[in-house]
Amino acid sequence: MGINIRLCEGWRLLTDRYNWILAREEGDRLLYDGFYSTLESAINGFVEKKIRGFDSSSLHSLNFSIKALQNQFYKAIQECGIGEEKK
Repeated sequence: MGINIRLCEGWRLLTDRYNWILAREEGDRLLYDGFYSTLESAINGFVEKKIRGFDSSSLHSLNFSIKALQNQFYKAIQECGIGEEKK
């Protein structure tokens, strides 16, 4: 069993033996949206996809959307327990 992390609404980060995989949730199905060789490239790919989808008409609104995306990442990391000390 590989990694299966909910990044934010409608998106998951998965792994198989060779790839980091971005997947979109559509109903009960997962649609693979990108295959990456490293975690860093998968996260960068996800951020680029999300930023391209923002409906921003100013730098202020784009900055606000990026901050909201960062908050979603932090929440996903906290839910997975990444960075917590083992007791």
